[in-house]
Amino acid sequence: MTRIRLILTGLLITAVFIFFLGARTYTDWLWFTKVGYGQVFLTRWIYRLSVGAIATVFAFVVLTLNVWLARRLSPDTHFISQNSELEQFFRQARGYIDQYFALLAYAGSAVVAILAGISMAAMWEEWLAFFSAVKGGVTDPLFGLDISFFFFTLPVVEQVQQYLMFVFILALGLAGFVHLARGTFNLGRGFRAVYGPGRAHMAILGGVLMSVFSLHWWIAAHQLVYSSRGAVFGAGFTDVNIILPAYNVLIYATLIGALVLTVALLMNRLTLAASAPIAILIIWAVGIVALPTVVQQYSVAPNEIARERQYISKNIKSTRAAFGLDKVDKRRFPVDEELTKATIEENREMIDGLRLWDWRPLKKTYGQIQEIRLYYKFGDVDLDRYVVDGKYRQLAISARELDIDQLPETAQTWINQHLVYTHGYGVVASPVNEIVDGGLPELIIKNIPPKSSTDLEVDRPEIYFGESTNDYVIVNTDEKEFDFPAGDRNKYATYSAKSGVSLKNYLTKLSFAYRFGTVKLILSDSLNDKSRVLFHRNIKDRLETIAPFLAYDSDPYLVIANGRLTWMVDAYTASSRYPYSKPASGGVNYIRNSVKATVDAYSGAVNFYVADPKDPIIRTYARAYPGAFKSFDEMDKELLAHVRYPETLLKIQAEVFSAYHMTDPQVFYNKEDLWDIPQELYSAEKIPMDPYYMILQ
Repeated sequence: MTRIRLILTGLLITAVFIFFLGARTYTDWLWFTKVGYGQVFLTRWIYRLSVGAIATVFAFVVLTLNVWLARRLSPDTHFISQNSELEQFFRQARGYIDQYFALLAYAGSAVVAILAGISMAAMWEEWLAFFSAVKGGVTDPLFGLDISFFFFTLPVVEQVQQYLMFVFILALGLAGFVHLARGTFNLGRGFRAVYGPGRAHMAILGGVLMSVFSLHWWIAAHQLVYSSRGAVFGAGFTDVNIILPAYNVLIYATLIGALVLTVALLMNRLTLAASAPIAILIIWAVGIVALPTVVQQYSVAPNEIARERQYISKNIKSTRAAFGLDKVDKRRFPVDEELTKATIEENREMIDGLRLWDWRPLKKTYGQIQEIRLYYKFGDVDLDRYVVDGKYRQLAISARELDIDQLPETAQTWINQHLVYTHGYGVVASPVNEIVDGGLPELIIKNIPPKSSTDLEVDRPEIYFGESTNDYVIVNTDEKEFDFPAGDRNKYATYSAKSGVSLKNYLTKLSFAYRFGTVKLILSDSLNDKSRVLFHRNIKDRLETIAPFLAYDSDPYLVIANGRLTWMVDAYTASSRYPYSKPASGGVNYIRNSVKATVDAYSGAVNFYVADPKDPIIRTYARAYPGAFKSFDEMDKELLAHVRYPETLLKIQAEVFSAYHMTDPQVFYNKEDLWDIPQELYSAEKIPMDPYYMILQ
């Protein structure tokens, strides 16, 4: 009976452990499936588990095999030493070592193998990209390799080398300890191996470890395309003519040294064995440290422009290509300083579109006249262009989102926060160039519910997904869901979209209760079979959860299209691994605005549209996740009219272009025509001028 109780207790503990471990994964799976990206979730976990399992099994086999071999190949005699106290210690410990060491060694090997597997599993995305990689169609200037090699292959090789070094160093350490404990080595004779099989085992392990280290030199050689030693970023004169040949020598010298080390240890020639790593150390010290320093200081520096000219050209070409600056069309705009009425009339569309409102004071003004209730707030002001009453105009638009923290403290109950107050409501819109009496903006969309004075209408004003919606809500409950205030009364609504995960299953409720850290999900009488939970409602969080490999613009903007509110977000593929390209601020040296993402403010529907099909990174991820990305021509025409060039990308390109508009190596080297970002005065403080949108003919 006691045994049955123990078994049942063990099963219960195991079940609880599995539940806590899997609850978040289970709810993630439900969410991914509901938003239409279930295949993304499966692909992600297949790679994570596969990479982790293979790495764990390999490490476990290597470690346990070497422990087993060490035990089999050791002489199985007591430790011999001229130090009587040390000998006595090992005599006493021998019995315990024989009895428990194998178990501890194998258990330790398993733990280390699992940790190694977890570490490798964290790199699943690099492996996914490696197996899905497509060619970029551009080769690097040093090795002639496609840029996809540096984006997708080199990172994986680096991981593999580090992983193998870790595994074989541990294997060598474990095997060495077993041999030491079981008498393979004699400390009394200078730690010379005296037992042949054990000596052979350690010799082969040492050779394997040294062979793996040769891969380090191969990696370092290819990383020279990121060198900062010369006049510009990328391999320069010293890198190409001194360091690269030295790395090539080190690769072969290390492989030969591994063979010499193995044979010397097998022959018990310790001096010869030591000569291999010493020789490699000398080659490294001379070829990688000393000689490059001398050449750089005494040969390159006095003649830098002559020595580095071709490498400066490579850097200029690569940097411009990496940031999309090679496609910049330079034009001269002749200025006629005589302004006439005819000139104004000819450019009436541009004149009428000149922005008078700055978004910063405009945001404060919106808040003062249109927040209506304390629990609403305008988080940002977006600038976009619309055809309003047949006229093409630039508008400022801001979403009225819900700020639940502004509810009275007594009203901040769980039911109010998650079941009643679920969404923001409507937008405010005004032309950027119009001011009414009193210095206020001319509001063409205002109030709650939204009223429009033009043909630009909002039919679905509810904002369940936005920039400030950071918490989960539950819709279609027995509680009245607040829609918007109407004088001294409130209007209520029922969520009609099919979004959200159903809570009619008790296991699902339990899993979400654990995820959100509240038992109210289980105990509440307000939930029914139609109730659904909406989470990942912050648009950036929503997008990053689906596609974390993209970088998202910090300024999503709200679009009114087909009477609905849709968030549009510029997404980038970025890397720090483009050969010879100088990094911009933040370390990125390659960027493309390759994706336009949209999130419906009411339903939360997410779409990714490929805006730059030539970009090898997005092509790789589109291949890795079939069906996750749509072509640009699939975007709704109403939304397509609001696609814009992102400010963030322009800022990065402007930073780089300030130097890289110079294409002559001599001019570039002397920084003869270095540009600077202009300053503007804001609130009595000088700040770098932000780019801004204009309508031009």
